Amino acid sequence: MAKAVESPINAEQLRNASNNYLRCLRLPPSSKVLIITDTLPQTRDVDPHLQTRVNLSTMLRDQIGKDHQVSMIDFGDKPKDEELYGETKRVLNELDELGDEKSQTTVVYLGNDWGNRRNIYQAANEFGETNDVKFAGSLGFTTGDCRVMSQIGEDQLETITKTNEYFETFFKEKPQGSFKITTRDFKGDEHTLNLDYNTSKASFESELGNFDGKHETPLGGYRNVKYINIPGGENYGTPYPFRKANGTFSAEGITFTVKDGFLVDLEIGKGVSVESLSTAQKELIERTNEAKSVKSDLSGQFLPIAELGLGFYELSGIKTYPDSSTLTYEKSGPHIAFGHVAEGSVEEDEIAELSGKFQHSDFVLDYAVITWGQTQDSEQSQFYPPPNK
Repeated sequence: MAKAVESPINAEQLRNASNNYLRCLRLPPSSKVLIITDTLPQTRDVDPHLQTRVNLSTMLRDQIGKDHQVSMIDFGDKPKDEELYGETKRVLNELDELGDEKSQTTVVYLGNDWGNRRNIYQAANEFGETNDVKFAGSLGFTTGDCRVMSQIGEDQLETITKTNEYFETFFKEKPQGSFKITTRDFKGDEHTLNLDYNTSKASFESELGNFDGKHETPLGGYRNVKYINIPGGENYGTPYPFRKANGTFSAEGITFTVKDGFLVDLEIGKGVSVESLSTAQKELIERTNEAKSVKSDLSGQFLPIAELGLGFYELSGIKTYPDSSTLTYEKSGPHIAFGHVAEGSVEEDEIAELSGKFQHSDFVLDYAVITWGQTQDSEQSQFYPPPNK
């Protein structure tokens, strides 16, 4: 069941979202663009989030097509692996044959968060072996995301950049230490998670939601692709060593228990609709419950902690909405993820092996306060919200 729509998207919001999205792409001259979206069902009752993705994709295609070569492909609700891989590869190769010179190719993913989307990534990565490929990820884009995107003009991008400066300066001045993360669940009970970090072993990176030439990263293990999320705006890193993360935390109404770096238990709070969660979030819950049922050891089926993310939107005055996707909602503030990690951790390969086919899932913390200390037992100082906010 999709998230309930807070309010319909009007023509002005869609137009502003398209203009802002195009600005974030920062396409150089002679760019080639592939837009990937959903197939519009031939029924009367179309999911409004899907309709929004298709409408935005179509508007973007028309805008981009005025100055660049652009193609758009669409996939149904449950595409097969070979369909996602084959069609993506085919159209990328067709775009490559257009024009007389090599140029940057940008893939815009404005489709459902298909569970087998790695096949799209694989096709783009193979194409990137001999081409300059950038990838804008807006998977599972919703009506709420469209409202967020309609806010993010040039001024808001500048605000995001300034917010990011606080975090980049912090990690430059304090390259290692420990965070104490305090959250409060919907019953009012407090939870504490402790984790260490060391930026020389697992760096904290910034992702600002536009191709600024400074803050793009590889798409996980797909090293030939430069990736950003749109909308974007966060600083994130992998705890190091990940096995020193211990405690509990509340996020999106769910209480998580972390032991020696692994998610070993979760309790879904009253009133939380599992069906409204993202595909990856539901897969995480399923895998955790399966691991508990077979009494796996920690290095078996339990998922490792992958990320502490620090979203900028609340600090930057950008509103998110109940019908925003996880990918956008996480930009509102601090969040924790499990599964595969972004490039930059010396434990990346180990965590990838432990995660297996499960990719990555984020949960936004409930009423989070984060303090910093040199070690878990040392004196703490305020980190989030920043002392000057």
